Amino acid sequence: MKGILNAILFVLMCISVLAQDVLYTNSYAHKAYLNPALIGRDGSGIIRSSLMHRNLFQPLHGPSYHSSFAADYSLCNSVFALGMLAGNETQGNNFFQTNHAALQLGIRRILNREWTANAGFQFGVVQQTIDWNEFVFSDQIHPIFGSIYPSAMDGTRINSSLSPDISAGFDLTRFAYGKNGSKSAFNLGFAVHHITNNSDIGILSNYILPRRYTAHFSFIKRKNPATIAQSWEFSGRYDRQLASNHGMMRVNYFFMDELGMGIGLRSSFHPQAQLVSPTFAIQYNHSEQLNFYLSYEASLGNSSFTNAGNTFEIGLIFRSKEAHCPGGSFLNGKGSGGRMICPVFNKSKVAPGF
Repeated sequence: MKGILNAILFVLMCISVLAQDVLYTNSYAHKAYLNPALIGRDGSGIIRSSLMHRNLFQPLHGPSYHSSFAADYSLCNSVFALGMLAGNETQGNNFFQTNHAALQLGIRRILNREWTANAGFQFGVVQQTIDWNEFVFSDQIHPIFGSIYPSAMDGTRINSSLSPDISAGFDLTRFAYGKNGSKSAFNLGFAVHHITNNSDIGILSNYILPRRYTAHFSFIKRKNPATIAQSWEFSGRYDRQLASNHGMMRVNYFFMDELGMGIGLRSSFHPQAQLVSPTFAIQYNHSEQLNFYLSYEASLGNSSFTNAGNTFEIGLIFRSKEAHCPGGSFLNGKGSGGRMICPVFNKSKVAPGF
């Protein structure tokens, strides 16, 4: 009897780490996924869309794939921006899937010549499907990635769960010129994801993604405001979801307007395991409208996670051409102070960052 009770308790504890969010290495490239307060940053009247795909080849017997698409639009002469986000994650041999879709609202206010305050809200749904025929609790939980391993059981039983999903975020952004003509930008933000969900997931709960807390920052320094070349960016983020803690730091340097490279470190800590992953990234700016991102992670974790590396990430960013918004709007607050200004440093090339 005692053995049965222990088994039940083990199942309840393991299911609590069943689902966790995928944390992209190219965080600031995929702004809508990082923090809903970051939408609408490419200028009034401009549509920005991003597509990210992430592969975790080795942590599972069946690999984990995660793809997401986002688009946002800053309303002309307005404090508001609108966005949408959709994604799919497949684990194991397609027996564990998570889908999410959401609409986003951003609000921005210029505080003075250098600082702006931003808030964002996200409203959507999360749907998860599990084929219990392929799931055994014993040793299938990946304590850091929240992933599960495939196995075999008799019988077939497929469950699907749908839950509402709300997220909110806030950030401060500063743009400033230096005495020597250089320009810098600083961003600091915080977001709470899956507010409607329980912080702990029980086996009978319909909530499928635990609450996640995210803090992030980025600092950009440009030697010459007329070009992206010789500029560098330092960014980082911290996420906590259930008992998992994730940290990430990265430094990017642009050798020329078209090409930038970066190195960084991702670390994940859980009571059951730790994982450290060096990251390498490349950004290619084909034009102001089209940017490509590529990154790779190599794990330095303990013996249980020796093969947790070989993680690739690819991204594509597309922006519509510069828009010319008509002046005056009942949404712009006092004067033009409510307009979402364009953070691009010059009109010929898109600057790195936010």
